[in-house]
Amino acid sequence: MTYDVANIDDKLAISVNADQEALGLLRGYSRLLETGKELRSPELIAHVTTTLVDLVGLVIGAKGEPAELAELRGLRAARLQAILARIRTEYTNPEISAQRVARTLGLSPSYIHDLLQETGMSFSEHVLELRLQKAAQMLSDRICDNMRISEIAYMVGFGDVSYFNRCFRRRFGCAPRHFR
Repeated sequence: MTYDVANIDDKLAISVNADQEALGLLRGYSRLLETGKELRSPELIAHVTTTLVDLVGLVIGAKGEPAELAELRGLRAARLQAILARIRTEYTNPEISAQRVARTLGLSPSYIHDLLQETGMSFSEHVLELRLQKAAQMLSDRICDNMRISEIAYMVGFGDVSYFNRCFRRRFGCAPRHFR
């Protein structure tokens, strides 16, 4: 996708609104790339490149069809990454919800569910998986040997120990006490 910029030199020193959503998403997406693993897959590199170009296009004021396409591709991808980053940051909070994340990111809960559908997992499945992975890590860590299983369950965001035990057994095939 190319952006029709009649005089590209006019875009070199434009000022952009610092509160612009696309600029915030571009910053967040760039931070994610800086701190994440090296991109090796040609498909992933192409996807990331397209997303970055789309976001830059929106920041500098793309109009018409290019802006619509950038909204569908780049903005959606960046919003999805922002949602996943927020889930990774807050999964231990028992109060986490799609509504809460939606309010934080300025999106609707239904849009969040729609974007997460592309990952093949729901909001609650993402949260549950992160909680279970963290619990498994803590259970296998010698530093946490003196902690009770219920403490670990509460620490990773579960509000009910029996629910934690059922989920853990379903995910890992054994009870948490046998995982140690």
